[in-house]
Amino acid sequence: MTHERAVVEAILLAHKRLGVAAVRAIGAGLLPLVSIDQVDPVPRHRAMSDLLANASWSVSFVHRISFASMRRHAFATAFTLERAFATASTLGRAFATEGFRVVPA
Repeated sequence: MTHERAVVEAILLAHKRLGVAAVRAIGAGLLPLVSIDQVDPVPRHRAMSDLLANASWSVSFVHRISFASMRRHAFATAFTLERAFATASTLGRAFATEGFRVVPA
């Protein structure tokens, strides 16, 4: 499962870094295999409040929506394609601080 904002971000990054062929591969190969959560106002508002309350914006709005979506579905583990999530980086620490375990790609 993922959420709609993560899909948008993945498509934007794939297009920027790898081109339209990567976007086609995501659309044809990956998206049909995953459930896509629609972000309703409650997690979106919580993510925005968390973002605005935090002095550092090193954890993005989309990441904060991920936290809210994971809580909503009672997920304890996240699978990521970004190595930064599984390391001692700011993002990796953010997932741990929020109470989530990360499984790297």
